[in-house]
Amino acid sequence: MINNHFLNIQLNTHEINSLFQKWKNFKNFTEKLFKIKIFMNIKSKKIEFKSSYKLISLNWFMIKKYTEAVIIGFPVTEASLMLFYDNIYVKSIRLKNNIRNKKKFSRINSLFIGKKGVVKMNIEINAKVRLIIAHSQIHLMGTYKNIKKAELVFY
Repeated sequence: MINNHFLNIQLNTHEINSLFQKWKNFKNFTEKLFKIKIFMNIKSKKIEFKSSYKLISLNWFMIKKYTEAVIIGFPVTEASLMLFYDNIYVKSIRLKNNIRNKKKFSRINSLFIGKKGVVKMNIEINAKVRLIIAHSQIHLMGTYKNIKKAELVFY
């Protein structure tokens, strides 16, 4: 058991904005599941988790992984799968490392999405992963084996 009853997660400005949209749903779900209190401190750019009883350190780790998945952009219901299954992970791939030209970057980004999201949906269905394309990164959520299968498309 761990003696401290606090967990703080530091956020950037754009992460706070993305979390604001889902805050009510995220807060209600997490407070009911873990029986903890959650506060967002905007001045210090932190999310604070406080519990009145001792949590096992593994639970703090799971809460942190789950919160990071929600901040990235996954819906609360899908990110909650990380809490219930041990073999679900999130992996981020940076596209800017491979592409230097901005026009090529936007073209490749639109090719991954496809017309009406068809290509993105096909990747999700065939590789059995959840895919989010955000700015210069692609985020994959799934089992290790399925993430490796989906990575073959992007490299």
